[in-house]
Amino acid sequence: MGAKSKSDIIQELFTVLSEIPDFQYSVEELYELLGQTDYKIPKKGTKLYPSTAWGKFMSEKKKSSKSMTDSKEIGAQWEIIKNAEDQTEFQKYQKLANDENVLKGLPLNPDGTVIKSTSMPLNKKLRLQLIQERLKQKKVDGEDNNDESTKPIYSGKGVKWVSENYKQWKLNELGKNSIDTIPRAELKQFHVDDSYTKESYDESKPWYQYIETNMAYCLDH
Repeated sequence: MGAKSKSDIIQELFTVLSEIPDFQYSVEELYELLGQTDYKIPKKGTKLYPSTAWGKFMSEKKKSSKSMTDSKEIGAQWEIIKNAEDQTEFQKYQKLANDENVLKGLPLNPDGTVIKSTSMPLNKKLRLQLIQERLKQKKVDGEDNNDESTKPIYSGKGVKWVSENYKQWKLNELGKNSIDTIPRAELKQFHVDDSYTKESYDESKPWYQYIETNMAYCLDH
């Protein structure tokens, strides 16, 4: 077997990074960030990654202001735009991303955003498909005794991870979907508010074995 290509190494690295508990960037966002550098991304195949509002904002800032090189400063500006009561500016960047995704031929939700499963790592897509097929078969066979088909799906590999059980519990508490993310700064504050530590994990914690109890999942063997 020959050496791995740069594009394979980049893809594997970004996939692994995106699955680290509490890591704030998805695979496509990492590609967007890499695209802002002078590094030449090797082209391989025809796999496309969705454009994002954040990526379009980054592109504009790099083109319009050479002094805007501090990623923390850019990130802080984006947080203000993203969380502003008036979403006009955010929607401007979202529309740019949506229009670009239409040109890429990516499947979209009714609101114009890319269907999230499009950019899922392959292993996560396979778990999702396995879970969905299992749920379908259970309904056909009349074996859905614990109403698993009504539970939200968890397609990650951290079913038994303390951090993932806490995150899924917190997303539910916040009224969010299981595939949503929590900004790192907010998550750190939630850890403090909820007295969360990886070392303190037992039945006294509401997030104890939350995924196994409340979600449809698939264990890796």
